Amino acid sequence: MALTTLAKVKSFVLGAAASGTTHDARLTALQASVEAAIESFCKRQFAQVTETVILNGSGRNALRLPRWPVTAVSSVRIDLTGAFGDGTELTFADYFILDGDAGLIRRRYKATWPDEPACVRVVYTGGYATIPDDLQQCVAEAVADRWHRSRQSESGAPAQMQASESINFMGSATFQNELSQDSPFPISVERILRSKYRVPF
Repeated sequence: MALTTLAKVKSFVLGAAASGTTHDARLTALQASVEAAIESFCKRQFAQVTETVILNGSGRNALRLPRWPVTAVSSVRIDLTGAFGDGTELTFADYFILDGDAGLIRRRYKATWPDEPACVRVVYTGGYATIPDDLQQCVAEAVADRWHRSRQSESGAPAQMQASESINFMGSATFQNELSQDSPFPISVERILRSKYRVPF
């Protein structure tokens, strides 16, 4: 599932000219590239799905699932051999969703997940059923930035960040210094991704 619609991207990038279809193919390609870059930067996927994943054990009490918010966990199995056969399924008394919004499941009674590769299999539902408005806006701004830079490059002008680059920074100096010097996103986009959506480790 796309993180936003082509119509929203077109409206932000082209404004009054968004009713035409001349640039649809190019904007669609840019949108797909931006969405892939955002998910790679944030180290997570956003669209809601029900999926089965095999995870490395964390060796800690908590284990993070790939997508969140988590709305359901239907099965958790631990098997150091990777077979996940009979007798490997945990009961809900053995684990619980610690923080669905952060995608964490935690063992009860201070137990830990094994510190072994590919030893936990989880069937769960996670991700956003509706992509948050600010994340959709991030996609549109990043597409606009790439669109304007590519148009400048084609015209022979220096390609510079366009979208929201001139906004006043609304964070601490420390946070501002953390922003990538060679970021693929406008500053306003990276700020939102870092503060709300990027996995912190």
